[in-house]
Amino acid sequence: MRYITKPKAIITGCYWSEIDKVNINLNSNGKILFTNFFIPQKEAKYNYTLRNNLLNNILTNNRNQLSKFDKFFFYTLTFSMPISLLENSCPRINFTENFINNNKNIKIIINENLSEDNLLLIAVSRLRSIQTFYTEHNVLQIQNIGNIINLIKDKFDKYFTLGWKHTNNSFIPAGSNFSWSKNIFFKEYSKSFLFISGIPELKPAYLRSTYSDSGVFNSNKWYFNNLTFFKCLSELAKKNIVFKKYPYAFSYLLHENYKKLINFISANKIKLLKSEEIEITPGLISSAKLVIVNYFSTPSLQSLISNVPTIIFCNYEQNFLAKNYKNFYLDLLKANILHKNGHTAAKFINKLVNDDAIQIWWTSKKTQNARKLFLKKNINLSLNLSKLLVKEINTL
Repeated sequence: MRYITKPKAIITGCYWSEIDKVNINLNSNGKILFTNFFIPQKEAKYNYTLRNNLLNNILTNNRNQLSKFDKFFFYTLTFSMPISLLENSCPRINFTENFINNNKNIKIIINENLSEDNLLLIAVSRLRSIQTFYTEHNVLQIQNIGNIINLIKDKFDKYFTLGWKHTNNSFIPAGSNFSWSKNIFFKEYSKSFLFISGIPELKPAYLRSTYSDSGVFNSNKWYFNNLTFFKCLSELAKKNIVFKKYPYAFSYLLHENYKKLINFISANKIKLLKSEEIEITPGLISSAKLVIVNYFSTPSLQSLISNVPTIIFCNYEQNFLAKNYKNFYLDLLKANILHKNGHTAAKFINKLVNDDAIQIWWTSKKTQNARKLFLKKNINLSLNLSKLLVKEINTL
């Protein structure tokens, strides 16, 4: 029998399978508490007296230091600062402190989703000298100018990456417990070209670390890039396409250009998958003859890891690569896995419609070497994350 002890670590807001949760709990001898930390929303209204007093204090005490822009910025906070950060800040902090007080043995907090509630938990925990670990979400951003990796790291003691390495020892190339692939097969899609769509977002680009499809300018680029792709596809290729829409749960993010593209897809009688559920994506990928993704994110990585023939195209010119990552996508580009726009992606797919052309290209040494090298540099598939976390916890 294992000795089950009181939890010494909390894992909250991590997108892991139930099996992974059970295994890590058993391997740590019960030292881990899984939860999804949530602060009940207390009803509150804007307190304009409070907000105006705060603004006047800032302006009065810093009169000689503030530029016109600074003053404008603080004026906007009167209207835009969330209630959770002002009117509800005290009850939210009290709730979080009570949560920690009720779990006095906790020495480590582990988080992935960076939700507002979990970030408050992280902040209060650090004030209590509780260690904080971040497990990277299932998307790569290290290559982008303007990524928020250092911003995240400043909030945590350790950053467990998807697999990429960093000169700072606080970044640990650990891998992920995300279910990249599943042994599910949909026979009806075995001859299909599965098109997995991202979305153009309403959020301005400066609010996103993967920003190439965000804001009005980039959203328009996204629309015309995708429109060009479908217009350049041969009729035979179009007949093989099955279009998977972005999950409806995130519809609040949508720019109107997404609806315009869906209308175009429907008008051109391209097959639309009925289900938008995220959970079926790995099975669809493993079943498809070819996977086409119009953004570089989770489905792109899932398809490459599953070793299914994959074509990726995106707003490449809007993906600004950091100085040390100028060649980040070079091997994928040379192997025709990644394309800089929808036009070249469509032209290449038109060449793959003939029998065996997809497999000849995908199984070639050049293509496979590009796929393997990219994954080796960026994704640790050896399931080290749980082992490393258990090792950290068992040293307590």
